[in-house]
Amino acid sequence: MEGDYSAAAERYTDSMRIGAAWYRAGEFERAAAAFGQRSSAQAHFNRGNALIMLGQYEQAIAAFALALEQRQDWQPAIENQTLARVRLARLAPAEDDAGGTGGRLEADEIVFDTTGRVNKSQAEQTVDADSGLTDTQLRELWLRRVATKPADFLRARFAVQFARQSEASQ
Repeated sequence: MEGDYSAAAERYTDSMRIGAAWYRAGEFERAAAAFGQRSSAQAHFNRGNALIMLGQYEQAIAAFALALEQRQDWQPAIENQTLARVRLARLAPAEDDAGGTGGRLEADEIVFDTTGRVNKSQAEQTVDADSGLTDTQLRELWLRRVATKPADFLRARFAVQFARQSEASQ
């Protein structure tokens, strides 16, 4: 049963261990909820990490702030909060002089491929618009497809850290 984090999460009674198991299983919503049951600095920090993986950067920033209220100068929390801020800033629309749309252009027309061409591809999987899936189910399907390896998260974190050190040395 080694490596079966979902089963472990179901058996644990401690919310921190449950959250850690859900996190390792890639169930970041469940992990964030489990960590949210505690109010320790470590729980807020772990919840912030789970929220980053969900792309909920504003909530992650707030979670890291709660962790830092209890443990000032906690470097991992400061760095992860900075990472969440950088990712949130990248989502912000660019300022522009042309129409105030923030650089976004609206689609002229939305066309669905009804030929089945995309479904024959091994690289893509499509879901019919009439599949009956809710927004939440579609998001969960998308999240299962997203690569959520800790190595990817750390690579992004170290890139931010390197960029900050480069700016500071200039």
